[in-house]
Amino acid sequence: MKIQKLIEALLILISIVSGCSSFTLEPRAWTKSEKTAALFYITAHTADAITTENILNRPGFSEANPLMGSHPSDTEIGTYFALTGVITITIAHFNPDYRKHILYGYGGVNAFCAASNYNNIRQD
Repeated sequence: MKIQKLIEALLILISIVSGCSSFTLEPRAWTKSEKTAALFYITAHTADAITTENILNRPGFSEANPLMGSHPSDTEIGTYFALTGVITITIAHFNPDYRKHILYGYGGVNAFCAASNYNNIRQD
């Protein structure tokens, strides 16, 4: 089951990240610039989710992410993006020294994927 693979991969990721020296169970409050990074991440992540679902509902397109499989259902796409969104924000929260790096890094990846999906949709 694809969702089970995703959950296992995310649990492994959390285990790895929790070994980071900046991981703390009592994180400090978020700064204004960290909140801005979170807003960027959430916006890019949402755009990626919407464009992924849109493009995969068209014939001839398939998903490149091995955790989702080549033709995930709309429910699997929604579940994947909901889980990865919550987990990324949680990891950033408990790693205050790396919050902006995590959020801008993953947000940048999501923005690139969303732009690529959008360009493919426009050409279709």
